[in-house]
Amino acid sequence: MNESFADCLGEAIEAWTLGSPDWVCAGELDTIRSFIDPNDKGQPDTYLGTNWYPGPACTPSGGNDFCGVHTNSGVQNYWFYLLSVGGGGTNDLNFLIA
Repeated sequence: MNESFADCLGEAIEAWTLGSPDWVCAGELDTIRSFIDPNDKGQPDTYLGTNWYPGPACTPSGGNDFCGVHTNSGVQNYWFYLLSVGGGGTNDLNFLIA
């Protein structure tokens, strides 16, 4: 969650200073995380959904994204995006997002 909080704060600051966020992390360089469609960048938009990194028996290392800290941040990033702009639909687990 720490990675996602940093991502969300970055988008909020971008909105404040530039007038609108671009909803991507490091978009000025090379987009590494998408708030709008985390699955597009290999990250989940749903807890335990597509691209979720399971880490209960994980030993943190650079080779496994330190047990998915960047990968799984897509869930909260997507939540922040929906909270900010509104939206809904059906998530990866066929639950209604209203």
